[in-house]
Amino acid sequence: MLVISERINQLIKKVGEAIKARDKTYVQEFAKEQIERGAGCLDIYVEDAEGMKWVIETIKEVMDVCICIDTTETDILKAALSVCDGDKDKTIVNSIDLGKRLEPFLNQIKKHGCECVALAIDEKAGIPDSAEGRLEVCKKILDAASKGGIEKDKIYFDPLVLPVSVNSENGLIALETLELLKQKGMKTTIGLTNISQDLPNRGLLEAAYLVSCLRYLDAVMLDPTDKQVSSMLKAGEAVLGLDKRCRHYLRDYR
Repeated sequence: MLVISERINQLIKKVGEAIKARDKTYVQEFAKEQIERGAGCLDIYVEDAEGMKWVIETIKEVMDVCICIDTTETDILKAALSVCDGDKDKTIVNSIDLGKRLEPFLNQIKKHGCECVALAIDEKAGIPDSAEGRLEVCKKILDAASKGGIEKDKIYFDPLVLPVSVNSENGLIALETLELLKQKGMKTTIGLTNISQDLPNRGLLEAAYLVSCLRYLDAVMLDPTDKQVSSMLKAGEAVLGLDKRCRHYLRDYR
């Protein structure tokens, strides 16, 4: 399973300060730490095109790693893809939804041959309250992508995990959506840290939810520096038959 680190984010104070100061050493060392902790891909969120390009270029100077471009703006996406061009197997666009950015984003995804994350949200109707409703949104996005010449296996569908602090059913709805998506042969991912928002001991909740979802996931976005979550990921893969001969678990244990 692909582990995507969410930590290269301008909204995190120290990261934002480093980006503003163009502190290459900090950004490069911070990126290396995410990979050393088990991430296979780095989600990068920066709120301007030049900053996004600078961060990607800075990371690529020291490592060849999958980049997940986290933006809702077409100009930022184009700038990021211009840096990632040629790395189509190591670039993910995060994200598309059923809204006005769908067509321009699909055009860029097709042009560059990269993968993408699709959110189960209808820009007009919002996030459906049921698993069946979210599946229908995902199917509409898939239809649009297929018409645009984008293959099904290029898309990770995200059921949108919402905080259980807001509604105790939120975790279950997303879990049921994952199950329906897998029944349709769709690739899946989640943003794990959303589940624990505004609650104490967040790592414990995230670890518990991760194990619940693990059998349905092809990728997960999380904080790889959280030892509780990372340990549970290795243990969960081992007991669910997702870690051949428990090699990852044993390596982590040693």
